[in-house]
Amino acid sequence: ASGPPSTLRVFYPSYQTPFDGGARKILKSCLDRWPVVLFLHGQPACLNDMQYYLRWRRIPEMLAKSGYVVVVPKYEQALPGNDSPLIGFANSVIDWARTSWEHAQWVDKRPEAVALVGHSFGALLSAQVARVRGNIGALVALSGAWEEFHVVNVDVQQALNAIGAPAFFQWARNVLFEDMDSHDAFANIPGIKYALEHPGQHFDYLPSNQLCTEERGPCPWVERVSAELTALFLARVFPLVRSNTVIPVDLEP
Repeated sequence: ASGPPSTLRVFYPSYQTPFDGGARKILKSCLDRWPVVLFLHGQPACLNDMQYYLRWRRIPEMLAKSGYVVVVPKYEQALPGNDSPLIGFANSVIDWARTSWEHAQWVDKRPEAVALVGHSFGALLSAQVARVRGNIGALVALSGAWEEFHVVNVDVQQALNAIGAPAFFQWARNVLFEDMDSHDAFANIPGIKYALEHPGQHFDYLPSNQLCTEERGPCPWVERVSAELTALFLARVFPLVRSNTVIPVDLEP
C-alpha cells in the first residue's frame, strides 16, 4: 500500500483464500464496514530479526477471517513512557488505515471502531495508546511486560486503569514480570476484563520454528488457543455493526 507511516502488513476480510499468494480483494459489503485492529509486536525473540513483524500471522489471520482489518506495522520497539513518540506513531498507523489506505472506504469510521492487540512491550504500548487515544473498542494484551513500566516511571496500575475499554489479558504462569496476579494488578482493573493464565513461556504465541530459543512451555496449543480466544473476545465486546435497514421480501421500499 502507498503512503503508510512505516512498512507494514494488512490482513483484511476477503472471499479469497489462502492468505498467501496473488492479489486479494477485500470483501465489499453494502451493509457492513470493517473495524480496525492494530497489532503491536514486542521485542524480537532474535534481537537482530528485522522481519519480526512478519512472524505474527495466526492472530491477524484469525481476526481478518472474523471481519476485522488488522494492521501489523514494523517499528523500532522500545519501552513506551508517557511521552514516548511511539504513541503518536501507533495512532498515525490507525489513522492511516481509517482514512488513507486504498480500501479505507470499507473501514468502519466510528471513533470507537478501533481495537488494540499487543505482545510483550507491544502490550505496554497498546495500553498507552488506549490512554491517549481514548474511546477505543477493546484491548488484548499478550504477556505484557508490565513490571518494565517502572523503568520509564509509569505506574502499572494507573496505566491499566486508564485503558477504559473491555480488556483481555493473557500471561504465562511462571514468568514473573508478566504475572498480573502476583501483585493484584488484574483484580484491581475496573470495568470488563478477562484473563487467561497459561503454563508456558513468553514467546509461546509464535511457532517454535520462528524463534532463536528452544525454550517452550509444556502446552503446544498456546498459539492456536490465543488466536481463537482473541477473536471470540473481540466478537463479544467489539462486534461488527450490522445494518439496521430492513428489506422486505417483496423488495418494495
